[in-house]
Amino acid sequence: MNKTNGKYVYALTSGSVQGHLVRLSIPASMGMLFNTLYNLTDLWFAGLLSTSALAAVSVSGTVFFLLLSLGFGLQAGVAAVVANAVGRENDFEAKGFCDNALALAIIISLIVLLAGLVSGQPIVGLLGAEGDVYTLAGSYLTAIFWGAPAFVISFAAAGALTGYGNTSANRNALVVGFFGNLVLNPIFLFVFDLGVTGLALSTVLIKLASVVYLFRVLGRYTHRPILPRIKIARQLELLRQVVPASATMISIVIGSFITVFYIGQFGSNHVAGYM
Repeated sequence: MNKTNGKYVYALTSGSVQGHLVRLSIPASMGMLFNTLYNLTDLWFAGLLSTSALAAVSVSGTVFFLLLSLGFGLQAGVAAVVANAVGRENDFEAKGFCDNALALAIIISLIVLLAGLVSGQPIVGLLGAEGDVYTLAGSYLTAIFWGAPAFVISFAAAGALTGYGNTSANRNALVVGFFGNLVLNPIFLFVFDLGVTGLALSTVLIKLASVVYLFRVLGRYTHRPILPRIKIARQLELLRQVVPASATMISIVIGSFITVFYIGQFGSNHVAGYM
């Protein structure tokens, strides 16, 4: 364990392998648990509005994660290249990969944003959404896709931190985000009367706060701000790790998409019941 900026940070190049596995896996597992609870919270509040709202959020979530899966591999890919640089004790290279990861995240996020705004609602229609569900899903997707850059960039930050041996920061962001969602959802829904758009806005605001927090923690390791830079060799190395990981996630999300597609042929209420 090394001391950085007055704070202790773990070094993966020394110590027990089993100890590192436990220390990294427990926070990561907790983060996944609270991320799942976060999604269930959104569905619960949507169900309080109406069956149509629940179906709209369910269908929209499938569409959003289908397109967002383009960036899912960032976390695993960035973790791999940063960890390799850290293992070689090449601090300059590790920081360079962080900068290039941010640049790649911005590029991917713009692709997801544009693809979502153009094709999001047509895909909702393909899934069988109709009437109020189709309209509500469009409102939700418009708001949530504007927040797509925050999602993708947070993947890059969480991956870089994992490469440095820190999975606790992302866990903290997810845990606090869950409780923040419990507070913001009823405010946006019942005080400001924003409906399903309020659910999306709550998620976007929480994810933006998470990005700020994760990059502040990352700064303790890099000793400087992370700035988007493009170096072809590093971008190619990132893509060699990111593309296979993203492809895996895309295949998983497509499986869910196919299921929702066939259920949607029986009507939007069936989608709400399935979710």
